[in-house]
Amino acid sequence: MRHPTKVGVSAKVCENVVVQFKTKSFRGRSVVVRPGRTRLGWALAFFLALSFSASAMLVTIDFGWGYTSTGPTDLTSFNLQPGSIIQVVAYTSGFGVQPPSPTHAGSNFDQYGYHTGDPLVAEPYDNGSEHYPADPERYLANSTPEGHDIVYQTQIPSTQEENESGGYWYHVFEEFELLDTYDSVYIRVFGATEFLEGESFASYWGISDVFGPDPSHHHWTWVLDDVGAPNKNYFEVIPEPGTLALVGMGGAALCLFRRRRKTPVLSAGGKTGKEDWRPGGTGCIVSGVLKDRI
Repeated sequence: MRHPTKVGVSAKVCENVVVQFKTKSFRGRSVVVRPGRTRLGWALAFFLALSFSASAMLVTIDFGWGYTSTGPTDLTSFNLQPGSIIQVVAYTSGFGVQPPSPTHAGSNFDQYGYHTGDPLVAEPYDNGSEHYPADPERYLANSTPEGHDIVYQTQIPSTQEENESGGYWYHVFEEFELLDTYDSVYIRVFGATEFLEGESFASYWGISDVFGPDPSHHHWTWVLDDVGAPNKNYFEVIPEPGTLALVGMGGAALCLFRRRRKTPVLSAGGKTGKEDWRPGGTGCIVSGVLKDRI
């Protein structure tokens, strides 16, 4: 078993707390309204409670493919490619939360209808009927089993590094913070380099063994090699609700801007007074329909 890569790291030890002040208009003047002491006290107490209840551990991931190779590493032997997506998934064991299944897609992802078009070749390959998924069910690539959370995502680099055997390997060395409320982590790897939104794609996928970081440590280095992707299925990704909301608000704002025009304001007596900007015409209603793909 190889030892962790020796690279100096520094942890972020503090964060800034920003208190926002509201600005209101009073008799034509802008007045800064500061939160009262009571509200500030409650906000500070809430922040401190969160700080004490859940602290973060710095995790260094030291993942590799082909560390013992004496020549260049071919990722297709793992059903992967440069740019393949890596997801770090964490959960807290107990309370009915189950470990992941290494082969069953329905136990790892939420089903999202069926693939009904022509069969697709599962990435990382671009031809060959042997790479067609046998299961027509389609799954959400960013979903997880009940109680599991995707806490980090990265990709296999495009270039190889020299290893200690005189060959070359693909090496992922990155950092992220993990809440100490999690006691189990594993990774999912995909042959795909991109998750398509709104359309089916096929990909090989696989998961690693489950590991249990020690929450009493402030820094954990996770060494993991040669995780393959033996399974192949159809996948899709749908936009997050927040993304849909932003798109809707942006469309509404653009529509109102285009429909806005100068409308005369009539004063008492029927004379035209000062002009004011008001929505004209019949207005504009923006609506969207999310089609059910199931």
